[in-house]
Amino acid sequence: MKDIENCEKLSGNPVVATSGGNCNGGNLYTGIVTVSYNVNPALYGETVRLRLTINNNPRISTTSTGTLSFIAIYNLTGTSEIALLGQQFTWTCQMVIPSQESHAVVRFYRNETNVGLVGIVSYCRGLSIDPKYNYSCTSQTEFNLIIPSENMTEEENNTIWRCSYVFSGSPSFSSIQKRLIIGNKPEVHMKTISPYRIKEGNTALMSCGIVTATPNTDIIWSWVKTDGPNNILHNGPTYRISNIQRGQSGTYKCTATNIIGTSLPATIHVDVHYGPSLVTFSPDINTINRLENQTVGPVICSAVCNPTCTYHWAGVSTVNSARLDLGVLKRTKRGNYTCTATNVISSSSRSLSVTINYPPNIEVFQASGNQIYEESSQFSIMCKVDSYPLSNNYIENTETGKVVSSSGPTKSLVFNEISAKCYQTSNYTCNSRNFYGSSSSRKLGIYIYCRPRPLDGKSFFIIGIQKGKGLNISTQFVGYPLPTISWKFKTNSSDMLTTLSGEFQTFSKPLNVSAIQTGLTKMILRPEEFGYYIVTASTPGNISQNYTVTYHVIPERKPDAPNNITLDCAVSNGRAIIKWIPGFDGGADQTFVVSYRTNTGLHKNTTRINLRSYVTITGLNDRTLYFFKVIASNRNGEDSSKEVHCMTKESTAFPESTAQDIADIVGERIQILRKKETEEPNRMLEIKVRVHYEELKAISRDQERSYDTIQSPDGHCDENM
Repeated sequence: MKDIENCEKLSGNPVVATSGGNCNGGNLYTGIVTVSYNVNPALYGETVRLRLTINNNPRISTTSTGTLSFIAIYNLTGTSEIALLGQQFTWTCQMVIPSQESHAVVRFYRNETNVGLVGIVSYCRGLSIDPKYNYSCTSQTEFNLIIPSENMTEEENNTIWRCSYVFSGSPSFSSIQKRLIIGNKPEVHMKTISPYRIKEGNTALMSCGIVTATPNTDIIWSWVKTDGPNNILHNGPTYRISNIQRGQSGTYKCTATNIIGTSLPATIHVDVHYGPSLVTFSPDINTINRLENQTVGPVICSAVCNPTCTYHWAGVSTVNSARLDLGVLKRTKRGNYTCTATNVISSSSRSLSVTINYPPNIEVFQASGNQIYEESSQFSIMCKVDSYPLSNNYIENTETGKVVSSSGPTKSLVFNEISAKCYQTSNYTCNSRNFYGSSSSRKLGIYIYCRPRPLDGKSFFIIGIQKGKGLNISTQFVGYPLPTISWKFKTNSSDMLTTLSGEFQTFSKPLNVSAIQTGLTKMILRPEEFGYYIVTASTPGNISQNYTVTYHVIPERKPDAPNNITLDCAVSNGRAIIKWIPGFDGGADQTFVVSYRTNTGLHKNTTRINLRSYVTITGLNDRTLYFFKVIASNRNGEDSSKEVHCMTKESTAFPESTAQDIADIVGERIQILRKKETEEPNRMLEIKVRVHYEELKAISRDQERSYDTIQSPDGHCDENM
């Protein structure tokens, strides 16, 4: 409803009219006021109210207001609120026909331009109809203007339509204006920039927006991954993916749907970035183990990563690519190589161990200083070896074959000498061996300045020569520089040295750089040639020194008496051990006999002893004083030591009835000497049983070897037992 204040909707002039009497006498004044107005056609279909104010003039005492209203019934409707492109649309005009009219006619306006007159005059007729449109009549009060489907184009969108009733040849009573809205399905766009790059594990946010849609209400959104199952992932303009993973990379599309239809999709490519989690090798190896000079193929490093990784090999050599070409293997290529795959997210590495095997090569073999040293000084020899695997190394004296230093698998070996010895003057080599071969160094000379000396350390010898026989003596000297040798002779120790006659033959033969052997021979030695033969070794140079060895050559004679006699009578019951140092043998082979007795004076002798200087005597009486002497003899006579004595050990008695029992226990362990079995069998058995009784009681000897107690060390029995 519109108030009268909307004056622009009405046309006319205010009118003041007075009719009737006055108000004197208290009577109500009655009058009639008539006002005419024309109503704007746009108001048809709405309720209009008029207000009337009555004023008392000249004296204003009261104002009365009334409301007048009238209703114009009229309606223009379309097929639907929203028209569709390419689909027929009909405008329907419904009017109330004034009673005085006999014809029912309406006029249709498009953007206030007449597009046709439709009415019923005897029948449904159209006049001046725009050729784009059709018409029809539903009844005498309802008329249609039809927009065919082929003419329902964008030109019709947002056009203003109305219809008006025509009577007495002029239009009157117009409908309200209606806007023709052509609906369209949504048009969408992707607000998030594609490609959408995001780090794995983060939250992805993708947003779609409406460009246009009619109507733009009740929109239904759909998100689908184009390279996956056609499942709706989300309904809404913004799609959120928490903790996004690499498998969720791909193309996504969003669509919007209204009552008209579904939009074309807007797409976005999601690119999930992730670092290299696992580096792989092709071929799939962790080690290369080959012989030197063998050829191997390339190793390709790769990793799954987005964006693409760059690759870098580091280690023995550096390569800025995924490909490691080792080619022909050389020892310099041995070691560890690491491939690192890197992108903007992270990096990852994997190592390759390259083992190149080769035989040893001795790189350094040298001595400290200038290889010449004073005796008792310090020196060292170092050997460095290049090999793989590590080799066993040793330093050897090439003159003697003696290994002076050795080691297990190692790169180097050092021989340290804290006090240089004369005999260490020699040539040395370093030798190395591993599974793949061996190597020896050049010879390295070590020279120790030292005075000359005999190799055996002896400087005086007595030699007995049988008359009419020859002389043959020799010795070895060590010294550096290599000693020179001279032989001299003198008859007596106080005589002057003389030069040997030409009948003597001497020789000197170097054994190595610091050792020499020398000798003297003569086929037959005359009596006047017995005496002292003196050999002198002299080292040349600034540190010249001499050393002499004397050979006292005498006619062959009887041996000297043994000396340094020692006794042990407490070793066990009935036993004594005697030891001695032999004297000069007189120039002939000598033998020894031990003679012993009790204080009764009866002597007993052992068998002859050739090579030893000790004997064990058994069968002695217990707790008895014995006297011993050692006699040395050769073909020229004999000589004896001084007599020495000791008390034998006291026996431990045992019941006679147990003798046989002990013998049974000992059994075959008792060895009865065959020589004495027939002469004194009872005494022999008693001795043996007693010895074994003591040993079994003390549990101090190996019973399997108990029989030894009645044997002399050479296995012969004491003939005087």
